Amino acid sequence: MSGYCSIRIFRILILLTSAALPAAVVYASDTPHFTDEVEPQLLAVSLVDAMSDREALGQVLMYGYPGTSADEVLLSWIGDEDLGSVKIFGWNAVNLPVLAEAIGNYQDAALNSRLGIPLFIATDQEGGWVRHIKGDTSLTPGNMALGADKMPYDAWMTGLLLGRELSAVGVNMNFAPTVDLFVNPKADVIGPRAFMANPQWTGILGLSFFKGMAEAGIISSAKHFPGHGDTKVDSHGTLPVIHADMETLWNRDLVPYKTMIAGGVPAIMVGHLAFPSITGDVIPATLSHQMITGILKEKMRFNGVVITDDLFMRGARTDGDTLPDICYRALNAGADLLLVSRSHSDQRVIHQFLLAKMEE
Repeated sequence: MSGYCSIRIFRILILLTSAALPAAVVYASDTPHFTDEVEPQLLAVSLVDAMSDREALGQVLMYGYPGTSADEVLLSWIGDEDLGSVKIFGWNAVNLPVLAEAIGNYQDAALNSRLGIPLFIATDQEGGWVRHIKGDTSLTPGNMALGADKMPYDAWMTGLLLGRELSAVGVNMNFAPTVDLFVNPKADVIGPRAFMANPQWTGILGLSFFKGMAEAGIISSAKHFPGHGDTKVDSHGTLPVIHADMETLWNRDLVPYKTMIAGGVPAIMVGHLAFPSITGDVIPATLSHQMITGILKEKMRFNGVVITDDLFMRGARTDGDTLPDICYRALNAGADLLLVSRSHSDQRVIHQFLLAKMEE
């Protein structure tokens, strides 16, 4: 396993171990297990050192699945390929008891693996119009309503309420808050998902939302870095091209991220957004080493987990590369966790391709 791959896995495991384990002072087991009562950083290092290439690769992949019940293919990948993360979409969450049972089955498969590392179970529960887990979950005001009242407590309480409901069904990661700015009224793909146009207030409210979710034990991922607010194009269907320069980005779109990084946000999702005035090319930020490593990790000193938006989206696949190639490019750009919603055939090829790359 390469040195950078080890660092990537270490970031992911620190999130899991810090949230779940008591501190201890010694570590004596020859084969580490996630349930060992060890200081989190020491346990994370031990787990990384013990991983095979196959186990390490599983930790950087987040896969979706069809249907509502536990998916047999996904269960086999968790058990046999050490898949580390599962994404819950609206089509999985039609019935909350069925969803909770499926998530429990996935976690059982992970905990019974050699190293016993639990899964990230993620969804998009922003409040307002983006609510992937429906059923009997609460209807809350969207971000724009929270931005209108400018009450950090309301944002905190919204995060807490959503977080408690997610935790009740077994979800432990939420791709929220959305901290894109409402700077372009025609950008209706974001629209009321944004708090407002003001970057300082967006950072304050986003931080409050994240703290509320953290109180409920949910890992928060702010999105969509470096900023989806200034385009009316939807990255699900094509690649938005935003002509902001670095000064504009730094003093506007990145302000909420700077606030949230300072406040300890554990994860950030990168969007499929091109900034040719900054990078000199028209490639999505998810595949840009300059955007992820140069700006987010080095200039902004973000040491948490960097997650891609769904790489199945058309915004990630504009230059003719295959999906496995795109996943490889995202890792080389600095992404730590790759989200691929579907299909099982594509997911299998991605795994085989990346494993072969690791073994070259």
